[in-house]
This record gives sequence, structure tokens and C-alpha cells, in this order.
Amino acid sequence: PAARNAAIASTLPLLGTYFSSGAQIQLSARESVAIGSDDSSDDDLAVALRLRVGLAGAKRLREYLRHVLRRPNFRYRLVPLDVVGVVTGQIDAEKYVRRIATREVPFSYPTLTIERGALTPENVLTTYALTWIERELRFVTSHLALPAKGAERREVNEVLSDLRRIQAVPMFAICAPAVREVFRRRSEGSLIASVERRLSGGHVADPRAYREVTAWLRRCLERMPVAEPGEIEWDFYDDRFDTKLFEIWCLSKLADAISSAVGLEVSPPNLLRIAGKPAYRWATAVGVLELFFQRSLSTVDPDRAPQWRRPEGGGALHGVPDLVVRGKTLGDVQTLAIIDPKLRQRSSVPTEELYK
Repeated sequence: PAARNAAIASTLPLLGTYFSSGAQIQLSARESVAIGSDDSSDDDLAVALRLRVGLAGAKRLREYLRHVLRRPNFRYRLVPLDVVGVVTGQIDAEKYVRRIATREVPFSYPTLTIERGALTPENVLTTYALTWIERELRFVTSHLALPAKGAERREVNEVLSDLRRIQAVPMFAICAPAVREVFRRRSEGSLIASVERRLSGGHVADPRAYREVTAWLRRCLERMPVAEPGEIEWDFYDDRFDTKLFEIWCLSKLADAISSAVGLEVSPPNLLRIAGKPAYRWATAVGVLELFFQRSLSTVDPDRAPQWRRPEGGGALHGVPDLVVRGKTLGDVQTLAIIDPKLRQRSSVPTEELYK
């Protein structure tokens, strides 16, 4: 998974063009949000983007919540409690004197008990973030037609179920009324400022997790970016695409290496618009280098068509190399380099390529 995420992050411009048509076989069985059709609108696109942001936010928030729940902050408070019989707490003397004159039956002793409470500004803020994400996901799913078997629908259901379980934790349930008041008064800014003062004043025993939540919400309110492109998970993506990802990653790395060697930078291509053309082209002082992606050898150079045949008079074997580099000097001398990346980390025998 770590290698997969690194490959996605480093080849994101190429992957974006490869998937932009939505017609790849890897996507056919996993419907996503249908945007761009004749009956869609800009509002649909805006809501779909809110869905993606909400899912990315929920993923990050759950990491923060795990850290908070390991060592939640609390504070002690005096709670008045009437006790009948044996007195175990501190007597509230003022109430006790007034109560003697009333001669209640049975007589109860007013006491003050020290309790540890979770209703603190930082816990209210964390519960606010939890409720905010949950409301956002509910809004977008009610305003967007998500396919029943789509990747986003599945993830939304999983995230909402997880958020409901977390909201039932007593620490967050106690803060729920205060959070509703924050939403009603739209006082998020003052709540964040209060938590920041407590964090800087040393009133929080383990401030790291609370500081992350506070900084994240502060950046959200200030309309600042809170995630890098490489951090956002592609919902349709799984190990079925690993072989194609490896090929695109090799294309990107080879292009970077050639650019570095010849001292010329070129822009990433649109992989859907390179039919009959090289994906990259470098024009140097001594000639031209061209890098083709998934082009048959005969279309790159008709004089060098491969002659692969099955044994014992069988038919021709068809194969398209993933990468072909063609170099032409000013004297029209041509050289080819043929590269066919294969990802060997498989769960089964790669029968479709053993003949190569």
C-alpha cells in the first residue's frame, strides 16, 4: 500500500488523464459519480466535489479522534448531591443550615462531590468537527445520485456508520448539546480561539491531538487548503490496477530520466490524446528522441515488425510493448529501445504474459 500511494502521488498528472474518460476496464464494474452527462449541472459537480472533500476530511478526522481517545482531556468540578444516610462527601454548609429548619423527612444531607468531567472546550471542538463531517456527508448524499454499488456510496455508508459509533462514546455524547449551541449561534471562531488559549496556556495534558484538530478547523474556516493531492485516496482504485499503475509509473520515471539526461523539460501528456503520436518528444542539437506508450512496434517502425509465432506452425503472437524510445540523429540514423515493464508481485501466475 505504501508503494502504491507513492506511485499515485508521483504520477498524478498522468493518472488523471488516463482515467478521465471513465471507460477503462478497471472502472466498468465499479460505478462512480456520473458528472458531465447531458442531464448534469454545475451544481452536481459542486456537490460531488463536496463529497470528495468530505470523505477526505473524514479519513483525516478519524486519525485525530484515535489520538484524542487514547488520552482525552478532562477537568474536575464540584457537583451538588443530596445524600440520605451515611455522608461520604463534603457537606454544603450553607444548604445544610437552611435544610435543618425545614425538617424534611427523610432528611438528606446536601454534599459537594468532585467529579471528572469531559465537557471542556477542546472536547466540544472535537465533537463539533465530528458532527460537522457527519452533517456534510448526509447533505451531499441527499443531493447527489450515488450509484447503489458505487465506490463512493460504499465508503459513505462505512464512514457514517463509523462516525455514529464514535458519537455514541460518552465523552462525545456529553458534548453534543454544547455543539448544537455552537451550530445555532455560528460561534465556531470563538470556540477555536478559546481552545487555542487553553492549548497555549498549558491547560491540556496531551495537547498534540487537540492542536491538530484545532489547526485543521482553523484552516478550514480561513478557506486554506488542508490536504495535498497525493494524500487523497482514489476510491475506485485497488490492486486490480497495480499492473497498469506500474506501467504508467515506469513511463513517468523514464521520461524524467531522459529529460534530466538531455537537459530539456517537457509537459506530461494527455494519455487519451496520444493515438498515433509519441507521448513525449525531445528535440536536441544532435537529433530527436521520442517516447511512445503502448504502441505496437510496427506502427513505430514498419521495418521492424516482430515475428513472434507459436511453435509447430501456429499463428502469430500479438504483443504491444509498453514503452518504445525512438532516437533519430540528424543523419536520419534510427535506434529503438523496447521496454516492457512487468509487475511480478502477483497473487496468481501471470499466464497472459508467460509466452513473452
